[in-house]
Amino acid sequence: MSETNDSLGTGRRKTSVARVRLASGTGKVTINGRSLENYFPLETQRNDVLLPLNLTDMFGKLDVRVNVCGGGSTGQAGAVRHGISRALLNVDANLRPILKLPSPIDCPNLLKCSLGFKVDREGGWSRF
Repeated sequence: MSETNDSLGTGRRKTSVARVRLASGTGKVTINGRSLENYFPLETQRNDVLLPLNLTDMFGKLDVRVNVCGGGSTGQAGAVRHGISRALLNVDANLRPILKLPSPIDCPNLLKCSLGFKVDREGGWSRF
C-alpha cells in the first residue's frame, strides 16, 4: 500500500457517527459514495456540513470523503460537520480558535422568554 497524507476525523451527533477523510484536492465532497447535493438535499444541512471548511478558507483546497451511518439526516449532517472539524485540527492545530467560535446554529436565543417574568423563565404555571 502506498502511504498517503490523508487526515482522519470522527464526528458524532445524537446516534450518528461519521468517519471523515480529508485529502488535498479540488474541493470535492463525497458522502457514502454520493455527492453532497445528492445526499443532503436541504441547503441548511449542506451549509452545516461545509461550515468548518468555509470558516477556515479550506473549501476549494481539500477533498472530503465521508462514511456516515445512524440517526436521521440532521444528526448525520451534524456528525459530518464535527468530523470535518476534527480532521481539520489534524491538518493544522492552529485552526482550533477559529473552529471553536460559536456558530449561529449553536447559540440559543437568549431573548426567547421575557426576562421580567419569573414564570416565563422557569416555565412553570401561575394563576396570575
